[in-house]
Amino acid sequence: MSNVVRFRACRLRPPPETFDADIAELVSRVTGLRSKAKNEIFQSILLLDLAAQRARQIAEQIDDPAVKENFNANITTIEHLLQLARGMALRL
Repeated sequence: MSNVVRFRACRLRPPPETFDADIAELVSRVTGLRSKAKNEIFQSILLLDLAAQRARQIAEQIDDPAVKENFNANITTIEHLLQLARGMALRL
C-alpha cells in the first residue's frame, strides 16, 4: 500500500499590485518611526545638555574645593559623553 500525498498548488505570494502597496505602506511606517525616534533622541540630548548646564551652575555654589573639583570632573565626563551622543545622533 503506497502512501502518496498530493499537494494542491498554492499561492505563496499576493498579487503584484497588493504586494507593491504593502511594501510602500511598510516603508512609509518605517520612515515615520525612524523620524520619530530621531526626534526623541535629539530632544533627550537637549534635555541632558540643559541638565549639565544647570549642574555647572550648582557647582559654582559649592564651597568645598575638593567636592567642587570632583563635581566638575563628573560634569566634564557627562558633557564629553553628550558630545559623543550628538555626533552619533547626526549619523542616524
